[in-house]
Amino acid sequence: MPVKMVLTGSSSLDIRAKIMEPLTGRKKLFRLLPFSFVEYISFKEKELLPFLAKADKFAEEKLLAFLYEFIVFGGYPKVLLEDDRGKKIDHMEEIYTSYLEKDVAGFLRVKDSFVFSKLVRILAEEAGNLFNIERTSRELQIKNQTIKNYLSVLENTFIIRRILPFFHSTRTEIRKMPKVYFIDTGLRNFTKDLRDFPLKSFWDRSDKGSLLENFILEEMWKTGFPEINFWRTKDRAEVDFIVNKKSEIIPIEVKSGKVNKQGVPRSLISFINKYHPRVGIIVSLQRQKETKVGETEIHYLLPYELPSFMEKL
Repeated sequence: MPVKMVLTGSSSLDIRAKIMEPLTGRKKLFRLLPFSFVEYISFKEKELLPFLAKADKFAEEKLLAFLYEFIVFGGYPKVLLEDDRGKKIDHMEEIYTSYLEKDVAGFLRVKDSFVFSKLVRILAEEAGNLFNIERTSRELQIKNQTIKNYLSVLENTFIIRRILPFFHSTRTEIRKMPKVYFIDTGLRNFTKDLRDFPLKSFWDRSDKGSLLENFILEEMWKTGFPEINFWRTKDRAEVDFIVNKKSEIIPIEVKSGKVNKQGVPRSLISFINKYHPRVGIIVSLQRQKETKVGETEIHYLLPYELPSFMEKL
């Protein structure tokens, strides 16, 4: 009689290490990530689900309130579905200490756990910025290769996600240095703030721009867009994300502040003039009317509207 076995665990490192090669062709690995915002709403207030893809003033206010909470605390189910704020913080601390400090550091046989923790905190503080391995190596006084090994494990255990530059010209465009994001904004915030987590609401945080950007990256990845890059020129023109869907490139700019009603950001215009995409997207926290740059349609979306919009393209 055929037997099916389901092996689960919080540590993907252990699972990968203990599934032996003789199972090749007879095993399937499932990747379970923290909740997406859609999954969170389906648990929290299912009646709001239809309004993730269509405008409604009353629903918009409720969805944005849920969004700000989600961005601060992240998508780990135990944290997100707990109503008591103090217990939320306790659950997040448990995830941080048991997974990052014990599982990952233990698997790597990290000799200096302080240095490893410092690296993770640097990644949290620099999330959304260009990550310079050489500079970080000097700061932590460890080898470049050691940092590369740590980054690889953190990525394979779904703590971080690296995205690479989109480029066609090596003369004018950045082509090597990656950006690093966290798979979960709550874990990123806890790692960055530690004992101060979370004293501030989303709107009171000084890093809300990079935080919203991180949220957009993780939502796109969770909802099936693995090929994501960013664009930056040597003159520092930059577009947050370039998504490749069915061989069509889609530039996405993320804005946490007020969008300039008089026009599209210069960097996005620079990209459009160079690559002529059919569609460009500006994600912001306020609605704007669609516009055009040349033949490119510019769509303004609220953060939670992006996944459904991308599916329709």
